[in-house]
This record gives sequence, structure tokens and C-alpha cells, in this order.
Amino acid sequence: MNIASWLTLSRLFLLPLAMLPVIFGWHDCWLIAASVTTVAGLTDMFDGYLARTIGQVSALGANLDLISDKVFVGIMLALLAWFHVIPLWAPVIVILREVVISLVRIIRFHGSPPAPDVWGKTKTAVSFVAIVLALVQQGWKTVGILSAAKAQWLLIPVSALTSWVMFAAVTLTVLSGVNYLVSYSGVKNKTSRPEHPQQPTHSGKHVTLR
Repeated sequence: MNIASWLTLSRLFLLPLAMLPVIFGWHDCWLIAASVTTVAGLTDMFDGYLARTIGQVSALGANLDLISDKVFVGIMLALLAWFHVIPLWAPVIVILREVVISLVRIIRFHGSPPAPDVWGKTKTAVSFVAIVLALVQQGWKTVGILSAAKAQWLLIPVSALTSWVMFAAVTLTVLSGVNYLVSYSGVKNKTSRPEHPQQPTHSGKHVTLR
């Protein structure tokens, strides 16, 4: 375990700090959850960069990164759906996608997954932003610092933005899953026949027919 892996693992430690204030209805619980989720999103931005910078990229770190992201995002979306902040179909689609992709990853790569592509990275980043916006929006609707601020006129545009970003997050989740299946489930990796078959010559050697 290196410092980058501990940074990755910190997202799992931060998860209860984001959940419990909301579950127990603490004062400004939604703002607390939004702040913790923001910190978790920042760790996701820097753990991989740190691992590459110090030359400590490992399969353990890669697996921890995938697990931490999926667990944090999936549970926070489920929490938001439980409190009727977002529709139930959002976490259902996201969690179903993660289960399918995780099974493919385990079967095909046996614990050594490829590095996330641009689809996966974008999906994760947008998901964190969507969760933070949803938490902030709910904080504006309840008693607390945000509702007391003289900026209620921002609630309508924030609500609209939250809906669009959440929709984008779910859409990217589906598209990135399809891209992963196409890229790594074997569709692209089937052994194909040579474009130019070889035929034996009288000397016993093979030549390529063109």
C-alpha cells in the first residue's frame, strides 16, 4: 500500500461521513454531504496522477480505484433516491451497469483490469458533479445555511442544471458500459484470419497471395 492507494481508499472512509448526516437529519446535513462528496471527487482526480508521478502504479491501486468509485457513487445515488431527491431509475441503471462490467472485468482480466479510458473517466467525473449538485439543491430546499442565504433565485437554475447533469451522468454510464463491452468482451478481440492467405511453393516455403 502506497500513499496513492491510501488516497484512493480514503473515498471509502469518506462515504460514511457523507451518508450519516443525511440519514440522521443533522443540521445542514445536505451541505455537509455535498462538501464530503466534493473532497471524495478531488481524491479521484489526484490519486492516479500521484501514483504515476511517484512511479507507484499497481494492480492493487487500479482495483481499489475502481471499487472506491463504484461504491461511493452507487451508494450516494441510492441515498438520494431513498430521500426522493432523484428518480429511482438513476441508481438502478448505474448499479446494474457496474455489476455487469465488474463481472466482465473479473472473467476477462482476472484482477488486472486495463487503465480507465476517457469514457470511464468522464463518466466518473460527471457522476461526482451530479451528486454534489443534487445534494446542494436539496440543501437549498431545507432549513440551513443555504436556505437562509439571500439567493433563493438561484434554486431554479440549479435545479434545472442538476437534472441535466444527472441525466448526462446516467447516459455516460450506459455509453461507457457499452464501449467497455465492445472493447473488452471479445467482440473486437476475436482472432481473425490473415488478410492475405499463404500458399506453399514448390520449394516448400510459403508465399503470401496478394
